[in-house]
Amino acid sequence: MIKKRFHFFVAVHAFFIKSGKVLLLKRANTGYMDGFYSVPAGHVDGGESISTAMNREIDEEVGITLGKPLEPYLAMHRLISANEERIDYFFKIRKWIGNPQNLESNKSSSLEWHDCNNLPKNTIPYVEFALNAVLEKRHFVEFSEV
Repeated sequence: MIKKRFHFFVAVHAFFIKSGKVLLLKRANTGYMDGFYSVPAGHVDGGESISTAMNREIDEEVGITLGKPLEPYLAMHRLISANEERIDYFFKIRKWIGNPQNLESNKSSSLEWHDCNNLPKNTIPYVEFALNAVLEKRHFVEFSEV
């Protein structure tokens, strides 16, 4: 008997960091954590590398084209429920050209800079956990939502 392999959802997230501040989007109309802050992010499409996915999401959500291959800074194994787990890759971006803009206003109500050490209370918990790990120079973490 062949055992069916477990499949993970894979997502990418961008931490734009400048002068001790991180760029946050306030989610709206998505059905997931609306009214909470997150970062530019999205799922990796089939046949797409994680760096290509990150560049695509950054371009779609905030209008920044980085061009060069990106490397993730942090990997997270996230347990959501007994039946759902995810692998999240977080990219730390310190240099870019242009000004980020909220290009998906149908999915986010605002785009704002916040102090990395004083995030809004309504920041998505795993995003805050990941940012703290990045600031602590960690490269792998596990997070449980159950």
